[in-house]
Amino acid sequence: MNRRDFLKGSATGAAVLAAGSFLPLKARAATVTPSRWIFINLGGGWDSCYSIDPKPGMSNVSMPPGDLLTYNGGAQQVWDWKPAVAGGPDSNVKQFWDAWSGISCIIKGVDTRSLSHQISQQRIYCGNQGGTVPDMGTIIGFEKFGDLPVPYLMISGPGWAGPLGAAVGRVGANGQLRVLINPATSQIPLSWQPSVADAQDIEAFHMANAERERRTRGSLGYNQARVNDFENSLGHADELRDRGKSLIFDGQGIIGGVDTAISAFNLGLCGVAMIDSGFGFDTHSGNKTQGPSQDGVFKGLNYLATTLSTTPDPLFPGDMMLNHTACICLSEFTRTPLLNGAQGKDHWPVNSSLLFGAGVNGGATVGNTGDGMVALPMNLATGATTGSNLAYVETPVYCSGILELAGVDHTQWFGSGTPALLAVIG
Repeated sequence: MNRRDFLKGSATGAAVLAAGSFLPLKARAATVTPSRWIFINLGGGWDSCYSIDPKPGMSNVSMPPGDLLTYNGGAQQVWDWKPAVAGGPDSNVKQFWDAWSGISCIIKGVDTRSLSHQISQQRIYCGNQGGTVPDMGTIIGFEKFGDLPVPYLMISGPGWAGPLGAAVGRVGANGQLRVLINPATSQIPLSWQPSVADAQDIEAFHMANAERERRTRGSLGYNQARVNDFENSLGHADELRDRGKSLIFDGQGIIGGVDTAISAFNLGLCGVAMIDSGFGFDTHSGNKTQGPSQDGVFKGLNYLATTLSTTPDPLFPGDMMLNHTACICLSEFTRTPLLNGAQGKDHWPVNSSLLFGAGVNGGATVGNTGDGMVALPMNLATGATTGSNLAYVETPVYCSGILELAGVDHTQWFGSGTPALLAVIG
């Protein structure tokens, strides 16, 4: 059996093992580990009081006009900055929450401890700033979907793969992955393309080089793992070329990214996808643009949830993808409570995010912010901000909770001394 046949057999076996009994969504929520993940990045720092962390009536928080929406007996409060006029359609914010609040979890009050875009973004995705831990998507891809051609497909958005680069593939700003999969799609004439014999010679060279590295310095530990990753990546490249020619690349933003991600899931290419929203949220002036931008985000999220709920799951015949997919929408931080002189808001080192789908503590709010958008301590098991066993949540604890939801032992990445925010798990 050659490497490609082995990988194909592994993928088929994984699909067979994944299939099992099928429960209704609400019954499944407390028992299912997500079989795939989608990350939605909101770059720049969204003003969370425009949607999932409203503060109506607080004199020290500048709120836009709008209506307060409550869901699940008041457990969730959401701001609708653009309430419908008489006879007009509801905002995209309201449409999303009316349809999907029961499988959604709001997470508030995560302390990023930085006002820097780059530092806060790395902390909220990786749990730290130093680059010692890869981002959550990379870890989940590596740990749970390592047998797939591209365990973590970055359609757009940020990422920190660290030593796990072999688990990550990028589409590229101009869709370069499409050309690598199928050179015939190139808009620029290619000066040379390898023949079948050339490709075999190139692969033989790479394998011989890997074996040489293994003998000289890659027989043990970290170096051995990286040589193994390289060899596995060659098999993954074969699989990507075989399966990826029909991968959908059309469209940008959340909606275009969703189409690509679901296409990749259906083709068995990846288990985790990253999509950038395409909106800019760094509103140091003119903070009112947060409203239409966030409404655009929720239009995309509604499209995502609706598409997942109507797409048959190839791993679970008779079921839909939404029942086995977790989605997380996050930004590096939020904005200051009050407007500045330019009617904008500056950086504020507190994070609020949205999680929905399989395995999630749906209908709940985990944590909170208080007067002046200050993070409050919470119970890591329940998400309550009153009572006993309260602790401030920093990014390692936050990321550990997401990893545990994904079925990954967070202590392997953050150590046994870091607790996990288990309240996000249904």
